[in-house]
Amino acid sequence: MLCFGCQDLAFCPYGEYWRQVKKVCVLELLSRKGANFEFVRKEETAKLVEVALCMRCFTGKVKKASKELHGFLDQVIEEHQVSKSQDKDIVDILLQIEKNGMLTVDFTRESMKAVLMRLLNVTAMIEIKKYREAAMIEIEVLQQLGKHDKGRNRCVQIRNWFDYRNHICIVFEKLGPSLYDFLRKNNYRSFPIDLVREIGGQLLECVAFMHDLRLIHTDLKPENILLVSPDYVRVPDYKGLSRSPKEGSYVKRVPKSSAIKVIDFGSTTYERQDQNYIVSTRHYRAPEVILGLGWSYPCDIWSVGCILVELCTGEALFQTHENLEHLAMMERVLGPLPQHMLKRVDRHAEKYIRRGRLDWPEGATSRESIKAVTKLPRLQHVDHSAGDLIHLLQGLLRYDPSDRLTAREALRLPFFTRDQLRR
Repeated sequence: MLCFGCQDLAFCPYGEYWRQVKKVCVLELLSRKGANFEFVRKEETAKLVEVALCMRCFTGKVKKASKELHGFLDQVIEEHQVSKSQDKDIVDILLQIEKNGMLTVDFTRESMKAVLMRLLNVTAMIEIKKYREAAMIEIEVLQQLGKHDKGRNRCVQIRNWFDYRNHICIVFEKLGPSLYDFLRKNNYRSFPIDLVREIGGQLLECVAFMHDLRLIHTDLKPENILLVSPDYVRVPDYKGLSRSPKEGSYVKRVPKSSAIKVIDFGSTTYERQDQNYIVSTRHYRAPEVILGLGWSYPCDIWSVGCILVELCTGEALFQTHENLEHLAMMERVLGPLPQHMLKRVDRHAEKYIRRGRLDWPEGATSRESIKAVTKLPRLQHVDHSAGDLIHLLQGLLRYDPSDRLTAREALRLPFFTRDQLRR
């Protein structure tokens, strides 16, 4: 009997840990002394094949028909010019698993190892092709932005690109750290309000520029906003709660320059009707995306609102990894979700709604989840809670995307224009 040696890996194939190390685990298992492939249980075999193929039709139980198995193999063989005689072992193994739910003595350890290695190699080829296609799409977007931008609208500039050993490499202008990295190295201390204003203005200018070109970034977050310069100065931080052992005093870093560039256009898409798939990194995901209502330009605006709050406080506004808790956090910070949005949720989000309202706290997964929501402050209590900033955030974080501010409307609000009048 093949033993994984770890209950978590053997019986929890859907955990995050499993997903991260599954390929490594297979190779490690194959190299183990005493591993016996002469008789393997159905579940364990299915997991091995799932790992080797990395394909969706295997979910820990072998249920699919031979037609689908052959269809996948035919696709692999066609795409990679593999002769059917070369892959006879793969076909035999898959069909035997499907028919009997196990492997028999017909397949030796060496044979199984060779087949799994073959499948892993094919998987790698498929993955390379997928990422190559994504890279070429990003290059196309970058070239389109560069054609219209001329460096004024805060999008990173592509210098060149080339293919090195089947890997697409893109050359960009040299830039500083991301806003997230700057926050992290600064012990998550907030940015001064004037710096938030300058960064926010540039970010909205970039978003307005992209939207004018009918492009939606879909993945705006502090990690994808880079400071142009890495230089910084140290200033007193009277609100600091912890002393930096290296610097020996209450100080924080502040960038010398507020200039930024937006990066990572790999998820950027042109605006079109009926876009319903999931976009944006969790903390910056708009409610219409979670509820399955379709999304467009306003999903970028929501992300900008979340980013500005994070720059003001040093912490992400919605720190969660679960949809219902995420929606409950929104209601805690911003008030109840509109009824007309709750009535239109798609079938995947129906489970979050009960009797016309969010199923909270009844649907909470734990007491800790309820506490995490309850401790969140209202939007009005965000640090630097000057009225102009709150007014801006309320417009950027409106639930209904049709009521949400556009980037150009936001730039005309007093938070940005009042500073210009002072000058």
